[in-house]
Amino acid sequence: MITPFTYQGECLGCINHARSMGETRALVVMATRLGKTITAAFDFKRFLGGKKTRLLYLCHKTDILYQARSEFELILGQEKTFGFFHGKEKNFHEVDCLFSSFETVRNYIDIFDPEEFDYIVVDESHHSHAETYLPIIRFFKPKFLLGITATPNRMDLKDITEIYGKPVFELPLEKALALGYLTPLDYRILTDEIEIKKILEIDGKKWSVSALNHQIFVPKRDKEIARIIAMETSRIKDAKTIIFCSSVNHCDQLVRLIPDSLTIHSKIPQKERDIRLEMFRSDMLNTVITVDCFNEGIDIPRANVIVFLRSTASRTIFLQQLGRGLTKSEGKDKVIVLDFVANIERIKAVQEMYRKVKELLPAQRPRRPVGNSEPITLEIGKVLFHERKIGLTDLLERILKKEPYLTWQEAQKAAIILGICSVLEYHNMYRKDPRLPSNPTRNYEDFPGWIVFLQLKNYYPTWQEASKAAQNLGIKFIKAYLRGAYKSDPKLPPRPDLFYADYPGGIPFLGRKEKEFYSTWRKASKAAKNLGIRGKDDYIERYRVDCKLPSTPQNFYSNFPGWPKFLGNE
Repeated sequence: MITPFTYQGECLGCINHARSMGETRALVVMATRLGKTITAAFDFKRFLGGKKTRLLYLCHKTDILYQARSEFELILGQEKTFGFFHGKEKNFHEVDCLFSSFETVRNYIDIFDPEEFDYIVVDESHHSHAETYLPIIRFFKPKFLLGITATPNRMDLKDITEIYGKPVFELPLEKALALGYLTPLDYRILTDEIEIKKILEIDGKKWSVSALNHQIFVPKRDKEIARIIAMETSRIKDAKTIIFCSSVNHCDQLVRLIPDSLTIHSKIPQKERDIRLEMFRSDMLNTVITVDCFNEGIDIPRANVIVFLRSTASRTIFLQQLGRGLTKSEGKDKVIVLDFVANIERIKAVQEMYRKVKELLPAQRPRRPVGNSEPITLEIGKVLFHERKIGLTDLLERILKKEPYLTWQEAQKAAIILGICSVLEYHNMYRKDPRLPSNPTRNYEDFPGWIVFLQLKNYYPTWQEASKAAQNLGIKFIKAYLRGAYKSDPKLPPRPDLFYADYPGGIPFLGRKEKEFYSTWRKASKAAKNLGIRGKDDYIERYRVDCKLPSTPQNFYSNFPGWPKFLGNE
């Protein structure tokens, strides 16, 4: 009998509590390799309660669907029937649990009823705002919608809590490492080749991050990289290595220098990729070199060496790649990371991760067996200068201009010390402290809103109260609000979207309902024909007669068939 881990049990309790309070959706944020899919399967089993219930499991990658189905079958056993809905296999309505790619559902959306599935799981749900995914999520009307992700923050800053609500359960990577739920991490940043003397000799110069990166970090040659990887892995028993490169070409060049290695990337046919991955899993291969195939969903428990030869601005991708080695496995006491991505941003990011893990360590930690490593260790390369070694981080402190405060709480203290009492004052005065960012809403992912940040007392403390006041004033449109209608009530903020961290958008803020359109082009087509519309120009003139007809159906419906077919006059 399979039972959840303690933290999975806590997560299940949080989901169930949300449901008992009448919620029809939930978001779970759980670090990679902690068993999000298994947790979703346990919750679906609880949701079943012996009833006839259908599940839709959505994801953008077929590999993840195969793995998810296996885990759901493990938990549900013979209770349900299972099937796939993707390019190679399509089980339409005949199975209880359907594991589908977004792309295939989008192409066949007309065959589904919006209420066909009682329970929907969206895996890797940080992608949900993508133009190709969001219409599908909004099309279905399940009794319960569950979003699961390890990394909720998107590069485009769009907030997935608009879709799933605030997370009901969060277990980030740093906390999971601190509590021992993941394999201990031995992180080594390799910065051997640094040209620094000419930098230090320039007195009084302030360096930007990009200029400093360009000046002092010199890329290593592939032969030197291969030599260092061979030296480090030779010290590890049964090393299983994943190397992340910057491009497909780099993969193909490096594989010639590393024995017992193969590439796995998007230019290789899927069948061959699957074979190579299975070789790696079954110990027929010790090293794989990749660029774009191991970011999400691939589970390789035996991997114990991760090598970064690529730089990514995305924390999401970085954590996904790092996660390939964090699964606990018998005989694996730690995972070693060799990071050749020697730039300041990466060093700062890894240092911040290290700091958080140390802060989250339990106050009374159980005694560890002899030889067992700490949850995280960090080694940053040192450089030789004037015949003595200088820690790289100390060196950077001397030559870098001051960087923004790491957290909004630190920035808040600095702003309050300056006596800043409004958003306008902040924008006029933030330069007095070089570490205050010009736009804290973008600098800090967890920015709580200006009211909390500046401890403002004169505005409504919640958007709900402000919303009620705005509606009492008879404000109907957000443009009117922003142009000055809010001034009739001195407790209304001029920019509610900036002041309230959980601001729901202009339409719900002013108490208006979003306009509903026909869910499929076929339904819209039928309505247009019933009105006697025969051409595109006629449609543009008359579509307003039916409030559920969109003004531009060719843009609204991703599978729009063209005007002749839409209006039945082919």
